[in-house]
Amino acid sequence: MALSDDAQSAIVSALRNSTLFAGIDEAELGALTRQCTEETLDSGAVLMRQGEDGDFAYILLDGTVDVSVETPLGADRVATQMRGEIVGEIAVLAGLPRSATVTSRSPVRLARLDKAVLQNFVEHHPRLASSIIHALSVRLQGLLQPMAYLLQATTALERQDASPELLDLLAQRAGEVTPFAKAFARLVRVLIERRDERHERAIAARLQTSLVPRAAPTIDGVRIAARMVPARDVGGDFYDWFELADGRLACVVADVSGKGIGAAVFMGIVRTALRAVALSQPDSPACILDRLNRILCRDNEQLMFVSLIIVILDPAAGQLEWANAGHPPGLLLRGTDILPLPASGPVLGIAADAQFADQRAALTFGTRLFLYTDGLSEARDPTGGLLGEAAMASLCAELADKDAEAANQFILDAIRRFTSDAALSDDLACLCMDWRRA
Repeated sequence: MALSDDAQSAIVSALRNSTLFAGIDEAELGALTRQCTEETLDSGAVLMRQGEDGDFAYILLDGTVDVSVETPLGADRVATQMRGEIVGEIAVLAGLPRSATVTSRSPVRLARLDKAVLQNFVEHHPRLASSIIHALSVRLQGLLQPMAYLLQATTALERQDASPELLDLLAQRAGEVTPFAKAFARLVRVLIERRDERHERAIAARLQTSLVPRAAPTIDGVRIAARMVPARDVGGDFYDWFELADGRLACVVADVSGKGIGAAVFMGIVRTALRAVALSQPDSPACILDRLNRILCRDNEQLMFVSLIIVILDPAAGQLEWANAGHPPGLLLRGTDILPLPASGPVLGIAADAQFADQRAALTFGTRLFLYTDGLSEARDPTGGLLGEAAMASLCAELADKDAEAANQFILDAIRRFTSDAALSDDLACLCMDWRRA
């Protein structure tokens, strides 16, 4: 369609304001303008498609268009152009495929400049070639810094030790990373959220560590050591030991359902309630579990539960007494003899009327108690094979010449070898207690 005088004036104005055509005589721009044709398109029309040959350029006479870059993961809008701007001229003049898709956001009126017209114009104005190179350099420079920031942000995302200073700097620079400002801002927001989450997990880990006992029992002849290795920063496995008012020693290993901060919080609740129950009214292990279970079943809307084994050492009576709430069997070792301590009731926190039974064994000098969570017995090798409780018993049979701390380390090293040092899929906890002649 032939151009109106108003359209010709708008095109000359657009060309004059373009960095490519700056300095070109207005009369020559007018001659170029007269070779344009006018088009109108509705909103949502595709003006140019990414990857196609650059056969023409458009000058926007009225309306607005969106410029989007398409990837296999979808399209992202990187720019919006309005009245008086030129679209697609670099691909035409540089002989490059379209680098983006252009779609009309509103009804648009356009002036079309065909490739032959523009190329002929360049032949008569060699200075345009250097302008094209300059324009490409400016665009490249505009991408290099954003790419550098994006690389730094991606590296920070991969690392678990990204410094607060780096994240603060990236947050300050988010607005500069055009045309990726929104995507970059989202990436930085995720980084900062992860930093805050890591900070929260670090606090939870310190709190969790503070809950497990450090001081050894004061009962003569007792040697005790324990280890706790969460699959994440914090976990739901825990161990404990404490002396009861009547002089007996309670040893506990437990496994709360789930992992992470939620499990760690419930672990703190279980440990606190257990001590409160056992210390306020020393009783048999089964009675302690019964009272603890009733507490945990109250207001347990999340239906979290815990498996737990409690073993009470009574030196005066020469007896060990235990109750096992759905936990892997502890092991009582006397020389080459191994006595499993199997479950005598269900897990805690599900059924308030659950029943638990006490079990007993004679306590003799040289007795070793080894308690553990299912993260050890259910460890898997690279083929998916399960270690199993029988293998745990076999490993414990090799501990005779090791003290309690070395015994724990031996077992954990064996687990790492079995799993080929793969990342933990579950928390680990183990406790080793020896009863020796004082």
